Amino acid sequence: MTKLIYPHIYLFAYHHSSEQSNFEDLDQPKPTRFGDDGFYSKRRIDDSDTLLIACSVADKVNPSEKHCLEVIKDKLQTQKQELSFSANIGKTWVITGYLPRFSYEVSAKFRENIKKEIAEKIYTDFGFESFPKNIKPGQFMEGTVFEISTNPKHWDKLDAENNHVLIILYPDLKTMEKIANFYEDWRFLFYYRNKIVWAYSNAQQIKSLLKTNFSPVDKSENKILLLLPQAKLSESNLKELEEFLEESYRDLASYTENITSLELQKQTIKTNLYNFQQRLKAIENRAEEVANNSTKLDILNNFSKTVGYKYLAQVEQYYIEFSPGLKLRDKWIDTTRGIVEIRQVQLSEQKEEREQNFQRKFAIVGVGMGAASVIASTTANYIEPIREYPPVKKYVAHWTPKLADMVLTTALSIIVGVLFAFLTALIIWYKVRDREHR
Repeated sequence: MTKLIYPHIYLFAYHHSSEQSNFEDLDQPKPTRFGDDGFYSKRRIDDSDTLLIACSVADKVNPSEKHCLEVIKDKLQTQKQELSFSANIGKTWVITGYLPRFSYEVSAKFRENIKKEIAEKIYTDFGFESFPKNIKPGQFMEGTVFEISTNPKHWDKLDAENNHVLIILYPDLKTMEKIANFYEDWRFLFYYRNKIVWAYSNAQQIKSLLKTNFSPVDKSENKILLLLPQAKLSESNLKELEEFLEESYRDLASYTENITSLELQKQTIKTNLYNFQQRLKAIENRAEEVANNSTKLDILNNFSKTVGYKYLAQVEQYYIEFSPGLKLRDKWIDTTRGIVEIRQVQLSEQKEEREQNFQRKFAIVGVGMGAASVIASTTANYIEPIREYPPVKKYVAHWTPKLADMVLTTALSIIVGVLFAFLTALIIWYKVRDREHR
């Protein structure tokens, strides 16, 4: 099989960071060399750090050795680790090289098949699997372009599972070296592309959260029983409801934040889609100025179509689908707050009623005991006539005078105390009834 000559690997990596970055936004970032045939450059774009790392073999004229791509890739990965760069937005690999001239005339179809076989071999040697069978190439300044993109199985593992690869096969070294004029264009183009996929990934994760927590009722089955009209609510139950109300407010804030973030992801996709399309047009126009009729990047623009009918449409549908959860939470909180306020009043009235009942009982007992005390302290003056009273005397005649006086005093105190307590209770009852009928 035909081998690639002078292969290069470019890694465009992107990291979103809200913190202060030491990456500068320069039109032409100064490259830093590493090893014999590698360089990297950093650049700040919007709210993200970007890193371009490139490496190649030294031999410019002879077909590359077996496993050379693995060696170059390892060098890039090592340099990326040394720079402590995490591509949480995503990354794009660009693999380039040129092909030896055919020694005989061959058909265009044959050339196309050969290039496809070479691209597939490069892709698999690079460590990827499942090269698309029906892939259609594009063209960039006389180079044949193959784009392979795989979406992650787990959207929260974008850096590990999202792979975007471009393989560009040039006809000769001179044409290939012109790619250096487009480093920054590619940096921006791939930034917009990866930012779109990153925003879509965020939307998928937000959707999962919203779906799990759509209805506040699902998490509140035990509390619903306390909201029923027939529920007997204690002070501890009311405290539980008040805590539940606070929890509902926090849940509303979290849900609102997720809905707002979902809208933000949609706007991020829209903005970067527009920027992607404009940058792609600029690249095509610049390439045409270098070499007429040598560039056709429709394969890259297919991504725009996917974003339009899939990514944006889905995120908009998520927003429509889950926005009613805000109103549901508002109503749920209003209902809970209203019931809590009603139950607070009810418990307050019950507590006040208990206090009044206690005060009434205390008043009744107090009057009775007071009257009994008065009788007990004053009967000494007239206890003897009572003891000598015939109906009483026949019961106490066999007692000693001291015992008889004590029993009679106690009995009179109890009788008078109970009588006064009864009269007090009767007066209180009439007053309460009169107040209730006003």
